[in-house]
Amino acid sequence: MGIKELFQPNKELVKRFGQLQQTVLNWELFWSQQIDSTADSTTGNPYKVPSVAIAELSRKYEGTADWGCDQARTIVDVRSAFTIGDGIQVVEIDPKTKKALLSSAGTHTKEQNFIAAFIEHNNLDEEAVQEFAKEAEIEGRILFKLIYNEDAKNIDLRFLSYNTNHYKVITNAEDYMTYERVEYKRSDQEEVKLDAKEFVYKKFAGRVDKVNELMPKTATILRKIEALDKALVDLRKINELFASPTPHFDCDDTASAKALYDKIKEVNWKIGKFIVTSKARFAMVSADANGADSLIKEIVSLVKTISGVTGIPVHFLGLPDLMSNRSTSTDMFEMIIASTNREKKTWIGTYEEIFRKAMEMMNAQQKGDTFIVDVISCDIPQITAEKLKALSEVWLPLFQANVVDLDYMLSMVPNADPERIKAAAEKEAKAMLDSIKLSDGDDDDEPSGPSGD
Repeated sequence: MGIKELFQPNKELVKRFGQLQQTVLNWELFWSQQIDSTADSTTGNPYKVPSVAIAELSRKYEGTADWGCDQARTIVDVRSAFTIGDGIQVVEIDPKTKKALLSSAGTHTKEQNFIAAFIEHNNLDEEAVQEFAKEAEIEGRILFKLIYNEDAKNIDLRFLSYNTNHYKVITNAEDYMTYERVEYKRSDQEEVKLDAKEFVYKKFAGRVDKVNELMPKTATILRKIEALDKALVDLRKINELFASPTPHFDCDDTASAKALYDKIKEVNWKIGKFIVTSKARFAMVSADANGADSLIKEIVSLVKTISGVTGIPVHFLGLPDLMSNRSTSTDMFEMIIASTNREKKTWIGTYEEIFRKAMEMMNAQQKGDTFIVDVISCDIPQITAEKLKALSEVWLPLFQANVVDLDYMLSMVPNADPERIKAAAEKEAKAMLDSIKLSDGDDDDEPSGPSGD
């Protein structure tokens, strides 16, 4: 064996060493969680490590944690539903002003057709956007990998979980806003590095200059979620005790008590059967209900705290009686919409970057025919009571007074297709005009009546 062969790295040893490293990391996460969990009575936040908090929130959402599964799943699902609404809507923008163009002013048909095909190819027009929004709620971040698909002649968009891959985003040494690459290890311990053109990374939590140390919003109240679930279980146990009161015979002396006890055993007496006693008084006794009142107050307090942190209305958390009237219930929807507005804007920027990098990757693969990459963005329309009120009280009067045209008016209506609406209006107007012309022709053909001599 030569010197060169002697110093070659042992691939099997390197693989086993990588597996050992991952095992050590898993045990560190496990024991840090155990230590933090036992500190529940001495600290207000037992989940101080972001990776541990994310792993615990993930377990609660999947239903495998000990406490708080129902509450965590409700919070994540409701927040993600209000964040992403009915999905994304592709819009064309002016590359200079970055403002959305009206549909009649759009000219980049080729780019719009590719993005439409890209969305359909990656199922972004159906449930995928909702699933991605849930992952971002759980992890406080989102990472997508873009892969060129030779067979489909399109770009594959793949979500990478932080909880599974424990990836690290490497930034520019002089600018923390510039993400240069992503590093992580696959399940087979193969190290992977993604260049900036191959991924899209966005934060949904944390400080501005913190790129990797992010604590999701829901993860900050895991202790409150667990306390709420435990309080509900304790209340159920108390109710179970009250539902099963204990039969009690108060006898005058020991001999009477023993005689009654022996008789009850002899006849196998049960509640509901006839019984005659002497020197004994019968009653049904149960536990004191004072503990239930304090539990109910604790449950209400926890629900209010969780609602305030997450923006989830209290009736989604099981306490609709906290709302005084219907108006209050309607206003609560405005609270969750305002609470998820930041995430909504982040998602718009995320998909805009995805569209741009997808077209850049296609430009690198195909020759000659290229896309203009900075003319397509997206919007996440959402209909609210305030928006409908603004349409009826502000924009409709302006349209009727000819201050704004039909294109601008329709652009203010969520999920409206201006071209389809205008085409339908023109078709209806043409049909009406044709019917008027036809009736005028029939009038011309009618005889004028008999003429007098």
